[in-house]
Amino acid sequence: MDYLFEAQGVEQILIKVATGNEASRAIAERLGFGWEDIQHDAGRVGGQMVDILTYRMDARQWAARKAQA
Repeated sequence: MDYLFEAQGVEQILIKVATGNEASRAIAERLGFGWEDIQHDAGRVGGQMVDILTYRMDARQWAARKAQA
């Protein structure tokens, strides 16, 4: 995350995960990403349509999170 925000100048990072993928959701939440959007029937897992969650973090949020650590 430091590399993307600080070295590469990325302004925001989005993570998209299927609603049933609890492990990936937990990683996004543990890193401090905020839930932003849900897209219904936007992905396919095992031949079934699934909803996709979007998590977002911007450079300012990351800097604030690091300052608190």
